[in-house]
Amino acid sequence: AKPAEETEPKPDATARSPNVRDLEKQLEAALGMKVVVRTEPGNTSGTVEVAFDDLDQLDRFLARVLGS
Repeated sequence: AKPAEETEPKPDATARSPNVRDLEKQLEAALGMKVVVRTEPGNTSGTVEVAFDDLDQLDRFLARVLGS
């Protein structure tokens, strides 16, 4: 049997709408990095989390975002 942490979905993983999951996939394809979009329940605010594997990947991301 798998440990409980592997068999139970994460709370925010099940709360994401299909639109948010689609946005995550689009951003991941464009950036080549893992992206998680979290929205606040009952609110229009949230966060976008971009994961990087190493400092070179972070530098490339920053260059794209900052336009340098």
